[in-house]
Amino acid sequence: MLATSSTTLVSMASQLSEAEERERVFSGKGRWNQVRSLAEAKNLMNYLFNLASSSRCILREKEFICRDKHMDINDHKKIIDNLRFALEQLKKQRDGLDHQLKLMVSMFDLEMSEINFYPFQI
Repeated sequence: MLATSSTTLVSMASQLSEAEERERVFSGKGRWNQVRSLAEAKNLMNYLFNLASSSRCILREKEFICRDKHMDINDHKKIIDNLRFALEQLKKQRDGLDHQLKLMVSMFDLEMSEINFYPFQI
């Protein structure tokens, strides 16, 4: 995500440079030639600094949110892996119990047939 935002910023900077170049060609003046006094320049620089610092803060907040979500995702992946393992163990246990039940039923049927327990035979 950080790489994507970095490439986006580079793209925006190049677009801004191209727009400034077009403006310079058409007006014959650079962007900074429009500032008439030192006070205007100071205000403009303060504005740009505040804009850059607020953008940086927003970026850090988004990085923190992404890092937090990434940790949550990893935690959920671990939980899913543990549940899968538990499910596999339960399936093995069920298969073992099914096998034991079949053996017990077949032994019971064998014993009943040997003692002729069934009174109504066909």
